Amino acid sequence: MPKNYIPTVSNRAALKFARLCMACDGIADAAAAARRMARRIRGSAKQHGTWKYFFVRFAAALESGALPHSIFEHNGNTKLPFVAFSTLPIVTCPGAGACAGITGRGGAPDLKRAFCYSLRAWRYPAAFLRQCMNTLLLRFNRRAIIDAFRELPQGITFRLYVDGDFDSAGTFVFWMNLLGQRPDICAYGYSKAWAIVEARAAHVPPNYALNLSSCGSDDSAPGMRDQDGEVHA
Repeated sequence: MPKNYIPTVSNRAALKFARLCMACDGIADAAAAARRMARRIRGSAKQHGTWKYFFVRFAAALESGALPHSIFEHNGNTKLPFVAFSTLPIVTCPGAGACAGITGRGGAPDLKRAFCYSLRAWRYPAAFLRQCMNTLLLRFNRRAIIDAFRELPQGITFRLYVDGDFDSAGTFVFWMNLLGQRPDICAYGYSKAWAIVEARAAHVPPNYALNLSSCGSDDSAPGMRDQDGEVHA
């Protein structure tokens, strides 16, 4: 990334589109919103790698019923090779607090104060739109996630939610059931959705370790954590 890099889509504009992904009525509605977003972005849609290029590509894929990006990221990082799944940060995080620039209950995110590390990914249009796509799939096409998950290689390490979080109890139970179907996978993750997790800890399968993160809107989860903050089934 060049030192003087200036994105053509600001975090504020990206957050607005992220909220549209959480509020839209369906995939077609999201595709139309992506088209509108693309028209407002500077540059040419033919210039590969630009925000405009990726938004036009994203909209076209949604309109055709295709997936604009792979659901899972297979590269991991330099420290640990893992397969990862992410959604949009902040808008899928019911437990977000200071990390999202939220002060007080019911407050709105202030991106100038936010220190959520996931916002760094919003410098890259492909990473941001993969988060958007997965957020939409969880809302409208979970079958695509199920099919892709079942095709993952045997015995992998899987990180659930590098970015984003369990947005609802239904999403949490969905993932716990899916992970339980693949005991060969060693899965782990982090979450601030303590209220959701605490009420449904019995659903956590043996092959999943969940660490509860701090700086959330509710930093208390009695009976859920050991000294390291790990959830046990």
